Amino acid sequence: MTFLLYLDRPTVEDTAQPSSTAPVSVKTPTLAESLLDEGFRLKQVSVDELPDMLTLAMEAPDIIVLNVDQPSCQPVYDWLDQLSWQPETSHTPVLLIGHSSHDPNSTTQTPLTDEALQPHYYLIEGVERGASDYIRAPFHMAELLCKVRALIRSRQAVEKARSVVSQVHEAADELVSRNLAVEKELYMARQLQQSLLPPAVLKPDENNPDGPLMTHVHFENDKLRVSGVYLPCDALGGDLYDIMKLDGGKALGVSIADVSGHGLKAGFITAIYKSSLYRSTGIKTEPGDVLAHLNNELCELVKTSDYVTGLYMHIDLDTLKLKCSGAGHPYPFYYKAADNCITRLEENATPLSWVPDMPYPQDEIQLEPGDKVYMFTDGVTELNNFSGDMFGEARLKARLAELFDENPPFLNDQIITTLSDFTEGAPLADDMSMVLIEVL
Repeated sequence: MTFLLYLDRPTVEDTAQPSSTAPVSVKTPTLAESLLDEGFRLKQVSVDELPDMLTLAMEAPDIIVLNVDQPSCQPVYDWLDQLSWQPETSHTPVLLIGHSSHDPNSTTQTPLTDEALQPHYYLIEGVERGASDYIRAPFHMAELLCKVRALIRSRQAVEKARSVVSQVHEAADELVSRNLAVEKELYMARQLQQSLLPPAVLKPDENNPDGPLMTHVHFENDKLRVSGVYLPCDALGGDLYDIMKLDGGKALGVSIADVSGHGLKAGFITAIYKSSLYRSTGIKTEPGDVLAHLNNELCELVKTSDYVTGLYMHIDLDTLKLKCSGAGHPYPFYYKAADNCITRLEENATPLSWVPDMPYPQDEIQLEPGDKVYMFTDGVTELNNFSGDMFGEARLKARLAELFDENPPFLNDQIITTLSDFTEGAPLADDMSMVLIEVL
């Protein structure tokens, strides 16, 4: 039931007609009776005893009908100011009832002079100070009820809107909280994924201006250096490379892989790949056999439609014989220093985790001083600039030819600089990894 607070003037004079369509004088108590008859839960208080804001907030009326005359308007103005300032009461609609000495049954037309309009001014001032609307007596009860119900509907609409806004804010706060939690978990997951990369003997250090900018050197002896760069496009990436010592330190295993897609799922699959790769290298030696065993394991473990492209190389650290096998991965570039030429190691087969029991052929080369092998994921060659141009393998080969001839330190950093200049700041659309094997 609608709660109406009726603030009346202290009078009991009754001059109203009982009909709901007859003019009602504000000096009659039948106004309150009529409001009760219309189903309102009513509380009637003298306008000389205006309730304080705390009391009003606790009672929480749906609407306030305030019966006021001009001499008593200043306290009402002050009270309306307080009403509009308090958050608990500012949304409560207030209808002012004003007075007129004009006889509604008179046929004499009252001129619109300032004096005749004076009753409007104090009511208009009341609206300016916070009231919602006003009505002047004499009036019909139906007119008053129309205004009362319209203001109540307006308040209900406002409260509904406030409720919706509050729910939206709560949902937004919850979403922000969840996003922060997810970001924190992704950060931790990224830290864990970074730990999947091999340990570095030399890595970027801002205090070492002569050191690498992005390259991590993972292995180096008097014959060989192996370094890599990993740049994920999301918090978690689908690229992975690894360098592992085999046969009691007599050989080196070098792997690079690219899981289809990127993000959380790809990040999990890289962890599965690394674990399976270590098991496979512990069982098999030849790169083709390692990939075949790895493929069968991934077919069992990866139950989604995702797949992995990759390369695996075995390097004898004594003889520098390199064997390589690929699984649907971009062919690595091989620079033979003695001939000053670049070729590709093209022995390749299907991606991993697609079809079990697949054979994986392999290449075999003899590394000599000055030789280099460059492995990369397709995020390097498929990099786009803002014009939509792709970097491509032709540009990569041309740049590698220049760099192999110049032989700068930390060649991977030079490639990253070239890629950055090409994209002109365009964001990465895919993970990007590269591994460089250099014979010293």
